[in-house]
Amino acid sequence: MPRYCENPAQALSYLQKVINNEQPAGDEPRKPYLIAAKILYIIPQQSNEETESYLNRVHNQLIQTCN
Repeated sequence: MPRYCENPAQALSYLQKVINNEQPAGDEPRKPYLIAAKILYIIPQQSNEETESYLNRVHNQLIQTCN
């Protein structure tokens, strides 16, 4: 998780795009989106968990891990 501590807000932004968009990167470089997508494996989204709740949970986990 340390790689997400450098800029947690940006990681969450990329993660939100990965969750909500079929092709989140568009014409941009894909690497940041691939890195953010790994969060889905590190902190899986619950089956009935709404995206907003999931992103809040990830944010809280990042704060705990990074501090």
